[in-house]
Amino acid sequence: DGLVSQIPSIIVSIAAGILVTRSSEEADLGEFVGKQLTIYPRAIAISGALLLLFALFLSETFWPFFSLSLACFATAFYFSRKASAAKVEEISHGGEAGSPIPAIGSGSQAQAASAASQPGIAGQGDEPQLSPMESAIEQEVFGLEMGYGLLVLADKKKGGDLLERITGARTNFAREMGMLLPTIGVRDNIELEPNEYRFLLRGKEVVRSTIVPDRVLAMSMGGGDATKLKGIPTIEPVFGIQAMWVMEEEKRNAEIEGCTVVDPASVLVTHLSDVLKRIAYLILEREGTQRLLDLIKDKNPTLVSELLPDLVNVGIIQRTLQNLLRERIPIKNLTIVLETIADMASLTKNPDDLSEQARRRLGMYFVKEFEVEPDKLLALTFEPKLEQTLIGRVKRSQFDVGLVMDPQLTEGIIKEIEPKIQEMTEKGLTPLIVTTSELRLAFRRFMEPSYPQLVVLAYQELPSETRIEPYGAIAIPDQSFPDEVLQAMNQQNTESEANEDEVPVAA
Repeated sequence: DGLVSQIPSIIVSIAAGILVTRSSEEADLGEFVGKQLTIYPRAIAISGALLLLFALFLSETFWPFFSLSLACFATAFYFSRKASAAKVEEISHGGEAGSPIPAIGSGSQAQAASAASQPGIAGQGDEPQLSPMESAIEQEVFGLEMGYGLLVLADKKKGGDLLERITGARTNFAREMGMLLPTIGVRDNIELEPNEYRFLLRGKEVVRSTIVPDRVLAMSMGGGDATKLKGIPTIEPVFGIQAMWVMEEEKRNAEIEGCTVVDPASVLVTHLSDVLKRIAYLILEREGTQRLLDLIKDKNPTLVSELLPDLVNVGIIQRTLQNLLRERIPIKNLTIVLETIADMASLTKNPDDLSEQARRRLGMYFVKEFEVEPDKLLALTFEPKLEQTLIGRVKRSQFDVGLVMDPQLTEGIIKEIEPKIQEMTEKGLTPLIVTTSELRLAFRRFMEPSYPQLVVLAYQELPSETRIEPYGAIAIPDQSFPDEVLQAMNQQNTESEANEDEVPVAA
C-alpha cells in the first residue's frame, strides 16, 4: 500500500520536471515528450531485450512481455533508421556549425550543399533559387546518385575525397577533350542499394554499378588472375574484365599475383570519366557549342565570322562536333575543325562528311593515343575479300550512314571479331580496327551498339610515320556469305583475272 500511494507523487514529479526542462522549447508538450522518449533508439532496444528476458524466465506472463519486447525492437529499428537519415541531412547542410563538409545530400532531390565549395559540382549555393514551377521545368544535364553506404567516400571527416576527385575528373575532361561540361549534380538516393551508384543524363539512367567502400578492387590485368584471390567476384565496369573485391590485408597478395589494385573511389571516378567520354556528344548542346565559338572568336574572329552565319549555322557545327565526340575524338583543336568546315561547306553541309574530313586533319593528334610504341599501331585488319564485300554494303542517306547486312553475314563477323576484342582488352590494349575511309564510319556505326569500346580508324587518318603491326585479320568462311554475295564476289574476281591476262597494245 505504501508503494502504491507513492505512484501519484512520482507522476506529479515527472510532470513538473518535464514542464521545467521544456521552458525554453517552442515545440508543444506532446512533440517534446515524444522526442525525449525516442532520442536514443539503443535505450529502447535495451528495454526490449530486458522484456524478452522477462518473457523467457516468467513463463506465466510470456505473451505480454514478448509482445512488448517486439514492439520495443520495432520502435528502436524505426527510429534508428530515421536518425540515420537525419544525420545524413545534417551532414549535407554542414552540421550545426554550418561549415561546408564534403558529403552527399539526402533524398533524391537534395543537392550536396558541401559540394558548393567544389567547382563544377552542384550545391545549394551555386545557383539562384528557383520557383516550384521553374524547378519542375529545369532539368539537370548530368548527375551522380549513390546509395547511403557510399556516403563515407565523400565525407571529409572520415577521410573521403570523392568530391575533390570528381572536380579533378571534370577538369581533366575539359583539358583532354576540349569541351566545357555543365555542373555535375551529386546526391544520394535511398532507393538504391547501399553500395550502388548510377549516372543520370537529363534524368534518365545511363548506367549503374556497385562498389564495396571498405575493400579494394583487384583486376585481372597485366597477366594477373584476380579469380585466385579471396573476395567478392565482380566485373570491372569500364573494361569489363574479371575482378575481385578483396580486403586491405589481401592487397599485397593481389599485387604479387600481378593484378592491378585500385581503391573504391578511383573505381567510381574512372567509371565517371569513361561515361562522360562515352556520352559527351549527348551532353553537348547548342548553347555549349556557342560558348566554344565565343572562346574561339576572341582569338580567331575572322574564322568565326567567315563561318557564321553565311556558310553554316550553329546546328551544323554542333552535329559535326558531336560526331567527333561520339568516337572520343578530342575537339580541343577546335580551330582545325572549324577551318575544315569552312573549306568544305561549299561542297557539303552533311555533318558526317564534315566530321570525316576533320578526322583526317586531326589524325596526327589523336592517333598517337592508340600507339603501343612510338609510331607503331597494333590493330586488327580485314581480309581484302571481306572488306570489299562490306564496302558494297554501305548505304548512305541524308541523315545517316550504315551497313545493310543479312543475319548470316552479321553472325559470322561478330563470331570472328568478338574474341579478338576480348583478348586485346584483357591484355590492356585498345581494341582497334584499321580499314578504308569508305567503310570506316559505316562499320563503326554498325558495331557501336554492341562494342562501343571498339575504335575504327581509316588508313587515310594515320600519320605518314605511323606503321601498322597486324594483331589479327578478320576473315570469315565463304559459307557465311549469302549466295548472291558469293556470285558477285566470284564475278568480280573473274573480271580482275581477265584484265590481268590482257596484254596492252601500243597505239
